[in-house]
Amino acid sequence: MKKLLMSLVAVAFMSSAVFAKTGEVKPAEKTVEKTKVYTAVAGKSNVKIVGEAKEIKKGNFKTLCRLTMSIYNTSGQLIDTQVLTYTCYGATDMFYSNCGEYFSATIQNYQNYYGNPNHN
Repeated sequence: MKKLLMSLVAVAFMSSAVFAKTGEVKPAEKTVEKTKVYTAVAGKSNVKIVGEAKEIKKGNFKTLCRLTMSIYNTSGQLIDTQVLTYTCYGATDMFYSNCGEYFSATIQNYQNYYGNPNHN
C-alpha cells in the first residue's frame, strides 16, 4: 500500500512538472516615456525669464508638457518661480498641437504680464 501511495505521489509530481510552464517570463507591455529638455532665456527691458521645458512622451497621442520658469527683474532678483504642466494630445488637441506652441505662448504671456511697467 505504501509503495502504491508513493508511486501515485511520484506520478502526480512528474505530471505537474511536465505541464509546468517553462521558458522566459516577459514583463507586461509598458509605455516607454521619452523626455526632451529645452532651456531658454527670454527677456524684455523690465524682466528676464529663464525657462526649462520638458516634453515627456506618454504614448502615441499623449505628451506631458512641463514648463519651469524663473522670473527675474532688471536687478537680477528672483521675482517668481512657476512650474506649469499641460497635457497635449497632438493634432486633435483643443488648444496647442505640440509642446512648443504651449511653451512659446505661455512664456509670451508671462513676458507681457511681468514686463508691463504698471505691473504690481
